[in-house]
Amino acid sequence: MTITIDLPKRIEAELKKKAKERGQDVDTFVKGLVEKDLSLPSWEELVKPIHEQTKKLGLTESDIEELIDEELAEVRRIKPLWSR
Repeated sequence: MTITIDLPKRIEAELKKKAKERGQDVDTFVKGLVEKDLSLPSWEELVKPIHEQTKKLGLTESDIEELIDEELAEVRRIKPLWSR
């Protein structure tokens, strides 16, 4: 399949630079980028198990926010932001 797209000169230059750094031509480099992106799970696919588990446990959004806030407070208590 052949696809033609118009890219800004800045993006074209960056693609050529990155391809050269990897020892590839631009076509091979862009094809690799597309294949990699298409093989990655979507955000929805990544969080689906979490949503299912929280639903099974009967947790509400409010419960989850509270848990996150508690954990964040604990982390900050252990290692304050200014000490990082």
